Amino acid sequence: MKISEYFKRLYEILNGPKKAIEKYKDDNKISDPFFFLLFTIILFELFNILISVIIKTDLKIIIFNFLLSFIYEFIGLIFSSALIHLIFNLLGCKKGFIQTFKVYSYLSSFLLLNFIISFGSKFFPFIIFGNIILGVWIFSLSINLLSKFNEISSKKVFGAYWIIMFIFIIISIILGINLINMILN
Repeated sequence: MKISEYFKRLYEILNGPKKAIEKYKDDNKISDPFFFLLFTIILFELFNILISVIIKTDLKIIIFNFLLSFIYEFIGLIFSSALIHLIFNLLGCKKGFIQTFKVYSYLSSFLLLNFIISFGSKFFPFIIFGNIILGVWIFSLSINLLSKFNEISSKKVFGAYWIIMFIFIIISIILGINLINMILN
């Protein structure tokens, strides 16, 4: 994917995400969504670096934050795509992982909008509600797109999110109990 094509897709997705992302439903190449995700995270991290330089953060901290955030976001989005797709397979989805990955990759463009809202909330605290609205909107958009791309019902997609949340709550409880036992013993 060329940089010019990336910015064209980014513009289309931010201006009309559902219509823009649906254009890529039948594209079975994993390289385009992969590079889109990569470019989006790099752009997001460059914004973070710019703000860090403006507020005069130490260069070592800037580099460490860049590397850690980049790895966390990139691997995190791939892992969450794989995890949700695993649940989809258990719920009867017959489509491949690429379909789920495309939705997550193209929705990653909203990291940039989230950054702008978060940065603006430093000066105008009431803007922070924009992140809540954006989060709910992205969640509903992801349910709709995942349903269309994977050809399963919205209820199953919503159920998959609940299953994952339940799994993480159980894991957190188990880890919390173990941590308390370690502290008390």
